[in-house]
Amino acid sequence: MPMPSSKPTPEQAYAFEKHFSITPFLEAQQRALRATLDLQSQALARASRMSSTCADFIRMRLEEDRKALVEGSGCRTPQEALTLSTAFMETAVKQYGEEFASLTRLCIESLHDTVQAVPELAPVPAMDAPKLSVPARAA
Repeated sequence: MPMPSSKPTPEQAYAFEKHFSITPFLEAQQRALRATLDLQSQALARASRMSSTCADFIRMRLEEDRKALVEGSGCRTPQEALTLSTAFMETAVKQYGEEFASLTRLCIESLHDTVQAVPELAPVPAMDAPKLSVPARAA
């Protein structure tokens, strides 16, 4: 078949657009970009919240350490020092446990929110779980 000798007009060149439009592709990319940006801003807010929580905890623990040193300098007997150090350690263990639980809750919330946002980024078609048939073992 011979090649046409004339150049196509712009109307002819763009006539295929209605059949091969990139508009749906662009719209999907825009939705994914918006969802990604939302997810990133949420992640930054969570990271800031976790950093702030950690900094507050460290500040509070340093103050507890300072107080223990001041109180420890006034101990007159080994029993007083033992009582003070035992109370200090019990308080520290309790506070570190509470802080760990708090940070764990923040991480779980963050993970939950992220998992909820992922379908917006890459929708997964609904599928039924495959039915597996496992043959019985011979005895």
